[in-house]
Amino acid sequence: MTRLARARRWGLTATAILSLAACDQQRRPGPAEIALLKQQLDAEMNAPIQSLHEEVIRSIADKWIFPEELVVTGEGDPTPVDWWLYGKGFIRLAGVVQYRGYFALTPKGAAFAKAPTPQWLAARFETPLQLNCAGEGSWANCQVSGVAAVTPTKASASLLGGLRFPPQAFQANLVYGPAGWRVENLQATQGPELSEAMRTAIFGDPESIGKARYQWALDMNRRVQ
Repeated sequence: MTRLARARRWGLTATAILSLAACDQQRRPGPAEIALLKQQLDAEMNAPIQSLHEEVIRSIADKWIFPEELVVTGEGDPTPVDWWLYGKGFIRLAGVVQYRGYFALTPKGAAFAKAPTPQWLAARFETPLQLNCAGEGSWANCQVSGVAAVTPTKASASLLGGLRFPPQAFQANLVYGPAGWRVENLQATQGPELSEAMRTAIFGDPESIGKARYQWALDMNRRVQ
Protein backbone atom coordinates (compact mmCIF):
# COMPACT_ATOMS: atom_id res chain seq x y z
CA MET A 1 0.00 0.00 0.00
CA THR A 2 1.46 3.34 -1.00
CA ARG A 3 1.89 6.19 1.44
CA LEU A 4 -0.84 8.12 -0.38
CA ALA A 5 -3.24 5.15 -0.15
CA ARG A 6 -2.51 4.74 3.54
CA ALA A 7 -3.15 8.43 4.11
CA ARG A 8 -6.46 8.22 2.29
CA ARG A 9 -7.46 5.14 4.30
CA TRP A 10 -6.66 6.80 7.61
CA GLY A 11 -8.50 9.89 6.43
CA LEU A 12 -11.64 7.87 5.72
CA THR A 13 -11.32 6.12 9.08
CA ALA A 14 -11.01 9.42 10.93
CA THR A 15 -14.02 10.77 9.06
CA ALA A 16 -16.06 7.70 10.01
CA ILE A 17 -15.05 8.02 13.66
CA LEU A 18 -16.08 11.68 13.68
CA SER A 19 -19.38 10.81 12.00
CA LEU A 20 -20.10 8.11 14.57
CA ALA A 21 -19.24 10.50 17.37
CA ALA A 22 -21.62 13.07 15.91
CA CYS A 23 -24.38 10.46 15.63
CA ASP A 24 -23.79 9.29 19.17
CA GLN A 25 -23.94 12.87 20.41
CA GLN A 26 -27.15 13.43 18.40
CA ARG A 27 -28.77 10.31 19.83
CA ARG A 28 -28.28 11.33 23.46
CA PRO A 29 -30.34 14.20 24.88
CA GLY A 30 -28.44 17.30 25.90
CA PRO A 31 -29.33 20.27 28.14
CA ALA A 32 -31.99 21.53 25.70
CA GLU A 33 -33.76 18.17 25.70
CA ILE A 34 -33.58 17.88 29.49
CA ALA A 35 -35.14 21.37 29.65
CA LEU A 36 -37.91 20.08 27.35
CA LEU A 37 -38.54 17.25 29.80
CA LYS A 38 -38.70 19.68 32.71
CA GLN A 39 -41.13 21.87 30.78
CA GLN A 40 -43.42 18.87 30.25
CA LEU A 41 -43.04 17.91 33.90
CA ASP A 42 -44.05 21.42 34.98
CA ALA A 43 -47.09 21.26 32.69
CA GLU A 44 -48.17 17.95 34.21
CA MET A 45 -47.77 19.27 37.76
CA ASN A 46 -49.80 22.37 36.89
CA ALA A 47 -52.64 20.46 35.18
CA PRO A 48 -54.98 20.94 38.19
CA ILE A 49 -54.26 24.68 38.08
CA GLN A 50 -55.13 24.74 34.39
CA SER A 51 -58.42 22.97 35.14
CA LEU A 52 -59.13 25.46 37.93
CA HIS A 53 -58.36 28.38 35.62
CA GLU A 54 -60.66 27.03 32.91
CA GLU A 55 -63.42 26.54 35.46
CA VAL A 56 -63.18 30.12 36.70
CA ILE A 57 -63.21 31.41 33.09
CA ARG A 58 -66.28 29.33 32.34
CA SER A 59 -68.05 30.73 35.38
CA ILE A 60 -67.92 34.25 33.92
CA ALA A 61 -70.52 33.27 31.34
CA ASP A 62 -72.99 32.25 34.04
CA LYS A 63 -75.48 34.76 35.38
CA TRP A 64 -75.40 32.91 38.67
CA ILE A 65 -72.56 30.72 39.89
CA PHE A 66 -73.86 27.90 42.04
CA PRO A 67 -71.46 26.00 44.31
CA GLU A 68 -71.87 22.55 42.79
CA GLU A 69 -70.80 23.90 39.38
CA LEU A 70 -67.25 24.67 40.49
CA VAL A 71 -65.16 21.52 40.14
CA VAL A 72 -61.65 20.57 39.06
CA THR A 73 -61.51 17.50 36.85
CA GLY A 74 -58.76 15.01 36.15
CA GLU A 75 -58.09 11.30 36.06
CA GLY A 76 -60.25 10.53 39.10
CA ASP A 77 -63.53 11.89 40.40
CA PRO A 78 -64.15 15.66 40.11
CA THR A 79 -62.98 17.77 43.04
CA PRO A 80 -65.39 20.46 44.29
CA VAL A 81 -63.50 23.73 44.70
CA ASP A 82 -66.26 26.22 45.61
CA TRP A 83 -65.20 26.28 49.26
CA TRP A 84 -61.53 26.67 48.25
CA LEU A 85 -62.17 29.52 45.81
CA TYR A 86 -64.28 31.29 48.44
CA GLY A 87 -61.66 30.84 51.14
CA LYS A 88 -58.91 32.16 48.86
CA GLY A 89 -60.96 35.22 47.88
CA PHE A 90 -61.75 34.35 44.25
CA ILE A 91 -65.54 34.28 44.64
CA ARG A 92 -68.05 36.00 46.91
CA LEU A 93 -71.63 35.38 47.95
CA ALA A 94 -73.61 37.62 45.59
CA GLY A 95 -77.24 36.94 46.42
CA VAL A 96 -80.06 34.43 46.70
CA VAL A 97 -82.26 32.98 44.00
CA GLN A 98 -84.95 30.38 44.64
CA TYR A 99 -83.72 30.01 48.23
CA ARG A 100 -80.22 29.19 47.04
CA GLY A 101 -77.12 31.27 47.46
CA TYR A 102 -75.23 32.13 44.31
CA PHE A 103 -71.74 33.52 43.83
CA ALA A 104 -69.83 35.95 41.64
CA LEU A 105 -66.19 36.55 40.96
CA THR A 106 -64.35 39.01 43.16
CA PRO A 107 -61.88 41.44 41.53
CA LYS A 108 -59.18 38.90 42.43
CA GLY A 109 -61.16 36.14 40.71
CA ALA A 110 -61.81 38.29 37.64
CA ALA A 111 -58.10 39.12 37.34
CA PHE A 112 -57.26 35.43 37.67
CA ALA A 113 -59.71 34.58 34.89
CA LYS A 114 -58.38 37.22 32.50
CA ALA A 115 -54.71 36.33 33.02
CA PRO A 116 -52.88 33.52 31.19
CA THR A 117 -52.91 30.16 32.93
CA PRO A 118 -50.54 30.64 35.87
CA GLN A 119 -47.65 28.38 36.77
CA TRP A 120 -48.16 27.77 40.47
CA LEU A 121 -45.83 24.79 40.79
CA ALA A 122 -42.28 24.20 39.60
CA ALA A 123 -40.34 20.96 39.47
CA ARG A 124 -36.62 20.44 39.83
CA PHE A 125 -34.68 17.23 39.50
CA GLU A 126 -33.86 16.02 42.99
CA THR A 127 -31.65 13.16 41.82
CA PRO A 128 -29.48 12.70 38.70
CA LEU A 129 -31.54 11.50 35.77
CA GLN A 130 -31.08 7.90 34.70
CA LEU A 131 -30.85 7.54 30.91
CA ASN A 132 -31.13 4.36 28.88
CA CYS A 133 -30.81 5.21 25.19
CA ALA A 134 -31.05 3.14 22.04
CA GLY A 135 -31.09 4.15 18.40
CA GLU A 136 -29.03 4.98 15.37
CA GLY A 137 -28.43 8.30 13.70
CA SER A 138 -31.84 9.50 12.58
CA TRP A 139 -33.85 8.01 15.47
CA ALA A 140 -33.43 7.39 19.18
CA ASN A 141 -35.50 6.43 22.18
CA CYS A 142 -34.18 7.30 25.62
CA GLN A 143 -35.98 6.06 28.70
CA VAL A 144 -35.53 8.64 31.45
CA SER A 145 -36.29 8.18 35.14
CA GLY A 146 -35.72 10.34 38.19
CA VAL A 147 -37.27 12.08 41.17
CA ALA A 148 -38.66 15.62 41.01
CA ALA A 149 -39.05 17.97 43.96
CA VAL A 150 -42.10 20.24 43.66
CA THR A 151 -42.35 23.73 45.14
CA PRO A 152 -44.75 26.67 44.76
CA THR A 153 -43.61 29.48 42.49
CA LYS A 154 -43.46 33.11 43.63
CA ALA A 155 -46.83 33.66 41.96
CA SER A 156 -48.50 31.16 44.28
CA ALA A 157 -46.54 31.61 47.50
CA SER A 158 -49.45 33.33 49.26
CA LEU A 159 -51.96 30.71 48.07
CA LEU A 160 -50.01 27.51 48.51
CA GLY A 161 -47.52 28.46 51.21
CA GLY A 162 -47.41 25.91 53.99
CA LEU A 163 -48.61 23.02 51.83
CA ARG A 164 -46.45 19.93 51.53
CA PHE A 165 -45.70 18.64 48.03
CA PRO A 166 -44.12 15.18 48.19
CA PRO A 167 -41.28 14.38 45.74
CA GLN A 168 -42.52 12.62 42.62
CA ALA A 169 -40.74 9.62 41.09
CA PHE A 170 -41.32 9.62 37.34
CA GLN A 171 -40.31 8.12 34.05
CA ALA A 172 -40.64 9.25 30.45
CA ASN A 173 -39.30 8.68 26.97
CA LEU A 174 -37.26 11.25 25.10
CA VAL A 175 -37.76 10.29 21.47
CA TYR A 176 -35.71 11.61 18.55
CA GLY A 177 -37.12 11.57 15.02
CA PRO A 178 -37.37 13.66 11.85
CA ALA A 179 -39.01 16.53 13.75
CA GLY A 180 -36.39 16.50 16.52
CA TRP A 181 -36.78 15.53 20.16
CA ARG A 182 -40.12 15.10 21.92
CA VAL A 183 -41.32 13.84 25.29
CA GLU A 184 -43.64 10.82 25.45
CA ASN A 185 -45.24 8.68 28.17
CA LEU A 186 -44.47 10.93 31.12
CA GLN A 187 -45.91 9.22 34.19
CA ALA A 188 -45.38 8.52 37.87
CA THR A 189 -43.52 5.32 38.70
CA GLN A 190 -45.37 4.85 41.97
CA GLY A 191 -48.56 6.16 43.54
CA PRO A 192 -51.15 8.26 41.70
CA GLU A 193 -50.44 10.06 38.45
CA LEU A 194 -48.45 13.29 38.75
CA SER A 195 -51.38 15.65 38.17
CA GLU A 196 -53.58 13.70 40.59
CA ALA A 197 -50.92 13.86 43.30
CA MET A 198 -50.75 17.62 42.87
CA ARG A 199 -54.53 17.96 42.93
CA THR A 200 -54.63 16.16 46.27
CA ALA A 201 -51.72 18.19 47.63
CA ILE A 202 -53.46 21.49 46.76
CA PHE A 203 -57.10 20.79 47.62
CA GLY A 204 -56.85 17.78 49.94
CA ASP A 205 -58.10 14.21 49.83
CA PRO A 206 -61.83 13.47 49.45
CA GLU A 207 -62.34 13.04 53.20
CA SER A 208 -60.70 16.33 54.18
CA ILE A 209 -62.49 18.15 51.34
CA GLY A 210 -65.81 16.72 52.50
CA LYS A 211 -65.28 17.99 56.04
CA ALA A 212 -64.09 21.45 54.96
CA ARG A 213 -66.90 21.82 52.45
CA TYR A 214 -69.53 20.71 54.97
CA GLN A 215 -68.50 23.41 57.44
CA TRP A 216 -68.35 25.97 54.64
CA ALA A 217 -71.83 25.00 53.41
CA LEU A 218 -73.24 25.42 56.93
CA ASP A 219 -71.80 28.92 57.08
CA MET A 220 -73.18 29.80 53.62
CA ASN A 221 -76.64 28.51 54.61
CA ARG A 222 -76.67 30.74 57.67
CA ARG A 223 -75.78 33.72 55.50
CA VAL A 224 -78.59 33.20 53.01
CA GLN A 225 -81.35 32.55 55.57
